[in-house]
Amino acid sequence: KAIAVRIGRVRWAALTLRHAVDETLRKQASDALVASLDDPDSRVRVVLHKELFRTPVDGEAARHAFGRVTRWLVDPATSPARIRQLREHLRSRMRAKAADAAQRARRTEQSPKPLRAGDRRLIGNESAAIATLKNVALGQAQVQASGVIDIDGDGKGEFGFFGEMSGALPIRESTLGSTDAAPKRIIPPVLSGAFCAVTDHGSVQRSGYWYRMYLPSESGVPTDEATMLDGTRIDPERAEHSWCAFAWPIERGRSGIGCFAVDVMGAVWRTNDRFGDFDGEWTLDVVANSMLVAPKPDGFCPSGMHWKRIQ
Repeated sequence: KAIAVRIGRVRWAALTLRHAVDETLRKQASDALVASLDDPDSRVRVVLHKELFRTPVDGEAARHAFGRVTRWLVDPATSPARIRQLREHLRSRMRAKAADAAQRARRTEQSPKPLRAGDRRLIGNESAAIATLKNVALGQAQVQASGVIDIDGDGKGEFGFFGEMSGALPIRESTLGSTDAAPKRIIPPVLSGAFCAVTDHGSVQRSGYWYRMYLPSESGVPTDEATMLDGTRIDPERAEHSWCAFAWPIERGRSGIGCFAVDVMGAVWRTNDRFGDFDGEWTLDVVANSMLVAPKPDGFCPSGMHWKRIQ
């Protein structure tokens, strides 16, 4: 009975050290474990030695305890069976610790690092840019299918600019002239009011990105909205089949990294190549010409930029 009480005290002390928070209680438990090293009964010492290998004993007490364990293992008076038992227990504990460490390492490698607030903003802005370009493609499909813009009057609809698609500007007039008292607008608009605010450079700002639309002019050159308002005419025949739009960060590295484009088929493309100064003032004519021609299957455009289709 006395031995069972002493073994129970050893186990209580070990559990207290593993789970208790109160420092006074932990000190009492550590002293109890160290005092049990001198217990005359080998059964108590075997239990104590097993508990020591899985109990965090700090400071001088730990050094003293493990020194006693080492001496006990090499003591000729110690039973060989007890030594084998303790050594096997130690090996099993070490194998278990090694397996746990390997599993934690695998989880660390597989689990992605938590995103910082800035990273989440970049990803959110880029996702919004992709979604916006897809929405623009749907709007262009509606405008073309409805035939609301038909400059040459051949019954085939033409694609529009942001100002026309959002209802902010009247649609391009027919070459035959208009007999309406007021300029025609797309009602209801196919794009949100965010696309009404077209800058003098033909761009729209939204969610950390600039957006710009291109349609082919009569000379076949990609033309943005600002250039068209300056008097350049859009080729009605080509505008029935071609358009492209771009999205690029307002401030590269802070509001976004990737640049995106959508073509007449509604495919969304991405490039990490740097083009322009990302301030909304650099024209994308050369790149737009590549998109109007359409990228090659590998995403390499005649402009020399590398695009990858993502949607």
